Amino acid sequence: MKATKAVNDTTKTTNNLETDSESDVKASRSGDWFRRFLTFVAVGLAATALHGLIAWILVNTLGSIPANTIGFIAALGITYAGNYRFTFRSDADHTDTVIRFLVVSAVTFALSQWVLWFLRSMGADERTSLLVAVIAIPLMRFGVLATQVFTEPMSRKPLVPWLLDIGVWVVAVGVGIIALLAVVPDGFLDAGSEVWRLPSGDRGTGVVGMRYYLADDWHWPPLLTDDLSFPEGTNIVFTDSIPLMALGAKLARPIIGSDINYFPSWFILIYSLQGVGGVALLKSLGVKRRDALVTGAILAVTFPAFVYRGIHPALDAHFIMLFTLAAAFASGAITESNSTDSASADSASRVGSIGSTTPGRWQVATGVLLIITLLIHPYLLIMITPLVAGVFVDHWRSGRLTIRQIATLAEGSLAGLFAVLYVGGYVGTHGGASGYGEYGLNLLAPIYPQLSGILPGEQPVLVAGGPKGWEAFNWFGFGALGLFVAAAALVSLKDRGLPRRSLGLLFSMVLLTALAVSQTINYGSNGVFDLDSLAEHPLSLAAGVGILSLVLGAFWLIRRPSRTATKELAAVVGLCYVGGAGVWLLGARLISPLGIVRASGRLWWPVGLLLVLGSVAVVARSSSRVLLIPLALAAAVQIVDTGPVRDEAAATMVDSVAIPGSDALLAAVGNSSQVRVSPSFHCAQELEDSWAALDAIVVAAERGVPIDTAYTARIPKGYECGSETEAALAPGELRVLVMPNRLNPGVLIDELHRCRDNGRLLACTDQWAGLDAGAVAPFLPVVAEPISFAAGADSQPVMTNGWGEAQEWGQVVPTAGASVSIPLIGVEPGDELIIRFRLRRVDEKPGAFTLHSPQFEDQIINVSELQPDNYEVQLAVDIDSLDPLSFTMTSRPDGPLIGIESMTVMLANPEQTLAFSDED
Repeated sequence: MKATKAVNDTTKTTNNLETDSESDVKASRSGDWFRRFLTFVAVGLAATALHGLIAWILVNTLGSIPANTIGFIAALGITYAGNYRFTFRSDADHTDTVIRFLVVSAVTFALSQWVLWFLRSMGADERTSLLVAVIAIPLMRFGVLATQVFTEPMSRKPLVPWLLDIGVWVVAVGVGIIALLAVVPDGFLDAGSEVWRLPSGDRGTGVVGMRYYLADDWHWPPLLTDDLSFPEGTNIVFTDSIPLMALGAKLARPIIGSDINYFPSWFILIYSLQGVGGVALLKSLGVKRRDALVTGAILAVTFPAFVYRGIHPALDAHFIMLFTLAAAFASGAITESNSTDSASADSASRVGSIGSTTPGRWQVATGVLLIITLLIHPYLLIMITPLVAGVFVDHWRSGRLTIRQIATLAEGSLAGLFAVLYVGGYVGTHGGASGYGEYGLNLLAPIYPQLSGILPGEQPVLVAGGPKGWEAFNWFGFGALGLFVAAAALVSLKDRGLPRRSLGLLFSMVLLTALAVSQTINYGSNGVFDLDSLAEHPLSLAAGVGILSLVLGAFWLIRRPSRTATKELAAVVGLCYVGGAGVWLLGARLISPLGIVRASGRLWWPVGLLLVLGSVAVVARSSSRVLLIPLALAAAVQIVDTGPVRDEAAATMVDSVAIPGSDALLAAVGNSSQVRVSPSFHCAQELEDSWAALDAIVVAAERGVPIDTAYTARIPKGYECGSETEAALAPGELRVLVMPNRLNPGVLIDELHRCRDNGRLLACTDQWAGLDAGAVAPFLPVVAEPISFAAGADSQPVMTNGWGEAQEWGQVVPTAGASVSIPLIGVEPGDELIIRFRLRRVDEKPGAFTLHSPQFEDQIINVSELQPDNYEVQLAVDIDSLDPLSFTMTSRPDGPLIGIESMTVMLANPEQTLAFSDED
């Protein structure tokens, strides 16, 4: 006993000494790190001074990128010698250390070039971009040099595996950049190119929000801009302007200026990180084979839904879903150092780990990534949160994380999310949405070839399920689909316990899939059934649940033929009927809260990504090297198959609003103090009218002039259509009337002489004088004012084709025919129009000429009946459509030559009819 006690005392003393020694070592390391950092700063300043001096001298001659290259190389010698001798006091072999140093230097140099490319694509000037690159990159290098280069030889990973590991990450970035260059059209990555001048659609509204936000002062909430939809203002959360980038750009505005466009740089970011995110997710799943990691990067950047979504920059940030999933999986990782038995080691191999970071840090990373996701787009948060929750449930079931750890993560994440929701103004400013399932997931979408480069011919996007079913584009691609089939076969043969170990994740994937499909289930071009209508027929619902129960029961008994399984089967059937009863009782009440995810088909994107990369993980973990052949084959097939998807994405990326006379409209906007649009974007009756209103919004944003409407993802609360003012034009105001051939401009009828018409918009202002009107013609309304055809008069807008040179008195009507087209303003179907012509006989030939029109019967005018002192002709025309009034004048080749001096179009209404005066 005494001997045992002595041993225990000795052990305690030894442990205490070891504890004291560890404390001293930690304290020494802390002080050493501080000294190292100060020395690194001194060495870095010397190297940076040389780098910056050389680059600054050469930048105006060579440009920022060549100047930065020469300066970087010149500073390498000082950096290596100073850090080896003074900063880290290394005694490692120079051959090994120099190779590591050069590799890290090459990677950081590539990163500095990437930063320059990123900033220049945003629109920052050459010197500012260079300054940011020169200052930011050395800060990152300190940690890399300390942990990867100037370390003790015994603590280093062997050189060749170390180089290969770094190579995987570099290749992942390179794969993303190559994929980006293969997709984007010319000029897309240049912030100042014509591609970004007048962008349309979702890309256009994002750019509009960005331009107004960066040009405006700070407001509360911080994401609000006053000049878009003034005077209330608009939160750029609802213009899909990527709040994360907008906040960063506005904070950096004193350095890089406000005249920037971060959307090109955003595409550089998301493509660069997409491949890296694929590698990170595979590593968190335990994949170590580098060929599999590279395959994962390729499949991530060629995932069809990611490539196709270039039309919507914010929703194209699939990389954030990959990183969040990687952090969630890694947060439950068990490294070999803390594994106590073979079972835990096996668990660790299944889950994998990234380095030796503690699970707690990865939990924090997961929460931070969820908050960042919200700052990119709320849709992405809705997509990824259920999957993260499922991963953490599986961590808890396996014992890798405790309920307390998960609850701590949930509390912190929820607190951060609610803080962002409140401070960012996500809640309380806009009304809800409706139409859940309008753009739902078609059941065939993942496996039905769409825009495939493998099959001959053209395979259009499967659009069943709504007018914009392409919103739910979810084709796997032949490469990924084949890999998924191979992985499913391997799981069935070699790892049947995988589904049981991942029940939480599987449930989350099924839930997201069900939400993506929505209540209206579509199969190809046919609808299977509508849950709303099914809920109205309880007997049909009961029969459907019964069939489902029989299928589940048969499967259940085959897999587990026992009494326990029979009881479990009864419980499952009971739950099916309880769920069916809930659907019947609640009906549409289950659907209404889901209106926020109107384009529900998008919810399947993270599920598809996880299935593709999970398939890579399953195949890569196979012990047979032969089974790794499908990885390379899948990557090659996927690249070929997604060719048409890339072409389609490139075409949509450059869509711009086609505004006739846009230069003149831009000039008028730039000369105005404010722009008012009627009807506003959300109040237009037709989709075409809404896009016409967007024309005005995009043009106003180009000049930064306040405008009273906006294209937002949600309609503002309390917004009432019909509230647009029709008061008289204010001084300096530009009034834009949408689709002038469809509306009554009301009290502006007396001011239409101040308007210009481009066929889609009627722009009215008192600022036209002195401006180059360009292709925007004076507006010619249907009122009783003669339109003169004399040279230099106002008839050019209505003379469409066939006319010759104008005379001093008017125009000669060619015998081959000449056409006229007049917009109908203030006219309703069923009205009667009166058309008056003042004509002139150019010769004395007898005969007649004819008026041909799609809107009224041909009118024959006999010239012989015209009196010498009265060359007036009056016609009555019934209007049955609001298309512009158009007709063609023709006569026989041997007929008379007739000239037209003026024309008047008016309603057959005594209040608007004016008699011709002698001066006419």
